Amino acid sequence: MTDLTNGHWQRLQRAKNRSRLIYSTVTVLPRVQYCLEAWTFAAFRRHSQR
Repeated sequence: MTDLTNGHWQRLQRAKNRSRLIYSTVTVLPRVQYCLEAWTFAAFRRHSQR
């Protein structure tokens, strides 16, 4: 493997890692936001019942 193809392969791996990171962030963020909203809503309702 020459230096040129090695550098190209590393760039490909970096791009793949970045896309995987973006994909995981996009899939996880709405779930986290939903959990946070549900939790704060439940806490708010419990607080207003008192």
